[in-house]
Order: sequence, then C-alpha cells, then structure tokens
Amino acid sequence: LKASAGTHFYTCEDKQKSSSARFLIPIPTAMNSEYQKSIRVTSSRVDFFRYVQEVSECRSDIRNENSVESLVMNRGNANEARQSPMKTARESKTSALCRVHHEVECFCNTHMRLKGPVLVGVSGGADSVALLCVLGEKLHGRPLVIVHARHDLRESAIDDENFVIDLAKRMGFPVHTRNLFVRYDNNVKADGLEATARRLRYEFFEDVAQRLGARQVAVGHTADDQAETILLRAFRGTGLHGLGGMVPSRALSSEIALVRPLLTISRQEARKVLDEIGQPWREDASNADTAFARNFLRHEILRPVIEGPFPGASQSLVRLGAQASKSASALSSAAEHLIELYTSATADGVVVQCNAMSALDQHLLAEIFVVIWKQQQWPARDMTARHFSQLASIVNRAQELCVAKYCSADFPGQIRTVLAMNTHTTRCTLTLKRLS
Repeated sequence: LKASAGTHFYTCEDKQKSSSARFLIPIPTAMNSEYQKSIRVTSSRVDFFRYVQEVSECRSDIRNENSVESLVMNRGNANEARQSPMKTARESKTSALCRVHHEVECFCNTHMRLKGPVLVGVSGGADSVALLCVLGEKLHGRPLVIVHARHDLRESAIDDENFVIDLAKRMGFPVHTRNLFVRYDNNVKADGLEATARRLRYEFFEDVAQRLGARQVAVGHTADDQAETILLRAFRGTGLHGLGGMVPSRALSSEIALVRPLLTISRQEARKVLDEIGQPWREDASNADTAFARNFLRHEILRPVIEGPFPGASQSLVRLGAQASKSASALSSAAEHLIELYTSATADGVVVQCNAMSALDQHLLAEIFVVIWKQQQWPARDMTARHFSQLASIVNRAQELCVAKYCSADFPGQIRTVLAMNTHTTRCTLTLKRLS
C-alpha cells in the first residue's frame, strides 16, 4: 500500500498480478506521513477498508489530535464506543456512512454467507443506489449483478433505465433489464397496479437469478418502508404475523432468497450516504401520487404525524413490528410442538386429536391450523382469520358437535374437514384433506 504522489488518494498494488486499484478515499494532507507509517499494521484488505473508512469519516476530528496513532489505538474499541451510553463528544460523532457500512456488514455476516453471485435490484432511486454502493464492498469477492425492471407506468421510466445502465458501466457491474407491461397484465384489475408490478418484478428477478445460478436477490427496502408496511397492514386488517412487517430474508422461490440489507436503515440515512460520497440518484415522480395507498400513508398520515406531535413515529412502528414478529414466532413454535404431539399425517390427510387440544386457547388453536396449512402447502390466499377461528371453534366444541351430528365443512382451496367420534373411547378426531 502506498500513497499516490501529489494526491490525497491511495493505491493498492498487486505485485503478483502486476496490477493496481485506486481507492477514491480522500485523506487530509497533514495525515499523509503518519498514515503512511501506520498503514503497515493492517493485515488484510478488509482491515484496510475499515481503517480508511474510519480515517475519512473522522478526519475533521483527527485534525485536532496530536497524531493519527490515537485513531489506530482506538480502532478496536470503535464498535464498543458506538454502543456505549457514556460517549464522549468525539465518540458520538458517527456519520451515516459509518453506520450504514456497519449495519450492512452485520447483515451480510448473518444472512448472506452463501456462495455464488448476488443480484441487486436497482430502480435508480436513492435507497437502491445506496444499497448498491455499500453492498459492493461487503460481498468479499462474490460477483454482483444489477437487475432493473422498467415499468410501463410513467414516461420517465426510460430515463431511470438509462441511469442504472450508466451507473452499472461506471461501477463495472453487469446489468440485466426488462420491460414489464403492468397495465396489460391479466390480473391487474383484481390485484391493483402496485401488487401486479411487484409480482412481475420479482418474477423477473427470479428468472435472472435462476439463469445465473444466484441464490440471493437484494432489494433496498428501508426502515421507513417497514413502518409504512406495518401501518398499511394494520389499516387493511392483519394478524400478529402481518403486523411483524417485512422479514430480513424470505424465500423468493425454493432455491432463491430475497434479502433486505437496509431494513434497519432510515430513508434519510440512505440519502446522507449518497451525499457523502457524491453519488446522484433518480427521483420517482410517482412517489408523490397519493392515489397509491402507500404514498397516501407516507405523505398524508405519517409525514404530518412525524413533523407534528410524534417525531419518532416511524421508529415506534418498527419496534412494534419487531415485538409482534417475536410474539408470532413464539406462537408458531408452540403450535409446531403441539402439531408434533397431537396430529398425524395419513393417506386421507391430516388428523387432529380434538380431545387433547379442546381446552387450548382459541388463538393458539387457530395458529395450529395456520401452521398446518403452511406445512401442507395448501392454498391460503382466501383463508382469513375468520376461517382459522372457525376451525379452532370446531376443536373447542368437538364433543358437542359430534353429538349434534356435525360431520363436515368445506374451506377455501378445496379443503374439507370431517369430524368423527369413536363410540367406544368417545375420542373425537378432525380430519383435514384437500379434494382432488
């Protein structure tokens, strides 16, 4: 590692391959000599990036220090200082770039440890561009491929596509684009423009991932998107699972995962990152159209609330979602345990032992049937909370219903339930099966 003469940038040379790469990270002039000495203590490319990142972000503070060695001494305590409530004034000055890099690196270490290429959905907006700029440094050599979906919803979509293509060329990443005809889709009237666009976009991502052998697709959903999703689901009507909002990682298909590395980062922080590195982005004019439900929530409900009496409303919604998600996970775990104990899979379907579970709380019983539906991969689109509550009531009242000669009922997705009693043991069973 050496400093390029006459500049404030640093060059990394690979002597074995006779090549070099120029890192466009500005370093104050006064630090050059000291940095030149101390950079030798770094032992890897990762250490170098972390060190240069800290130097560049804290350069205004370091000018007031006697030498750069104080920063080297404190590198090991950087993360601890950020988490400590007893911060000094200097320690608490952490830029958006530093926080976003840290959050994305933690996310990659937890959710993105697979091998192979990674697809990044880039619309050209600030969130996805920030994700691209940060994620490119955190994949540790894994190939990165940009995917861009051009929707037929506005005339400026062609400009967004050109912007993303130029960005990909400048950063040296391959890019795949596709025109999506949302307005002419067969299901657009039933599902709406937003849902149809999302479905077509994810189908495109999945198609490219399968062709390239990629197992993960990263998208730029932020904490603000999470807050909007939670509020939107609450208004539409949702249960505990829905109130948990978007998950950091979910299955896009049986072999491909959709990941959200910026889910803990605010929209404002993403824009600050781009401002700090001087990277422009595209503004989607349709985001201001309150005819869309999400935009209406963002501009007409959340913004006045945040700018008015509750400035921390978004963060509160995200915390509520996290708590709901944990509670839902605990409920699902209990349901799975009870399914193992009191249900069995047969040629006729799933058999539930009603006597053993009739005294359980109705919410837990409803969750048991939710899990059964997932395990059997039965159609759940038209199954509502009312349907699952009805199933729970059948188990609660199994003895009474058997005496009353209640035999069967049909549910959405061609699922039939049959209630029966053993006359010798008076044990009731509920069999669920899908009609062919």
